[in-house]
Amino acid sequence: MDPKIAVLIVSYNRKEFVLKNIVAVNRSTYKNISIIVFDNGSTDGTLESVSSQYPDVTLIRSKENLGGAGGFSKALDYAYENNFDYMFCLDDDGAPKEDCLEILFNEHNKHDKATILGPKILPSDAKDESSKHFWPINGKYDSLTKKISEFSTEEKQRLISEEATYETASVALLGMFMHRSVIKINGLPDKGLFITNDDVEFCLRAWTNNIRICLVQKAVVYHPQGKNIQLSFFNRKMDFNVLPPWKLYYYIRNSIYITRIYFKFGQLLKTLMISFIIIFHHLTHEKQKLSILKNGIMGVMQGLIKKNEVKL
Repeated sequence: MDPKIAVLIVSYNRKEFVLKNIVAVNRSTYKNISIIVFDNGSTDGTLESVSSQYPDVTLIRSKENLGGAGGFSKALDYAYENNFDYMFCLDDDGAPKEDCLEILFNEHNKHDKATILGPKILPSDAKDESSKHFWPINGKYDSLTKKISEFSTEEKQRLISEEATYETASVALLGMFMHRSVIKINGLPDKGLFITNDDVEFCLRAWTNNIRICLVQKAVVYHPQGKNIQLSFFNRKMDFNVLPPWKLYYYIRNSIYITRIYFKFGQLLKTLMISFIIIFHHLTHEKQKLSILKNGIMGVMQGLIKKNEVKL
């Protein structure tokens, strides 16, 4: 019999998304699953609706909003302590394709137990799965040189066209698939990051602990795509999401903090420059300018002084 996989959904005030997500998970071709919803103190009736419509779903309620980082940290800890062998993480608004779990499980059997896998993440309205690649293609992270290897343009095109599985610096927590041994070795996501880039930190920490990370392009999770902007930096085009001021704070803070911990000083300078470019773009194109300025600057300052709360 196939081992049971804990499907971990972290939610906050998005009842309709959670209900649709559960429907998508239940359509999975991999059948031996246990759905666990960790709710960050929702006030929209999420738990009541899930409880009444899906009594087999395990519900965990937090008295406060711990963010995505805190939610996944608690959910993964629950799955680990309850002796699940495999864990599959989902945002409340993510929806796996029917064969996603089966593909990830079968692919994982080809690797060491302590390997993290991630699916290809596509916009919810994607029509052609082979032409859209929602997650950046980067090589693996080297904890000794503190650098991420880069694929050439030709190599990126080949990887996409062949739908190849490849080593990468990080995958999103949305769709992250792992064996319990990863938690034993790497610990839990850093709950202090609250939201955004918590998956990047978790993955870079994994590389320092000799845990491989691979993106499995044949496995697909759909996710709504927010408003994007494209900025040029050092002759490179970079895509960013337009963020509300409060979320901009966490994005800036966590980006700078993670760069401080895992990369060399030169990369930190680049991250600082990119951060100011992002703040400036939000100031010139979005409303709530005073709040953007305040949260952006606070993010920079806190990113430079934030203490490391996890063991590397």
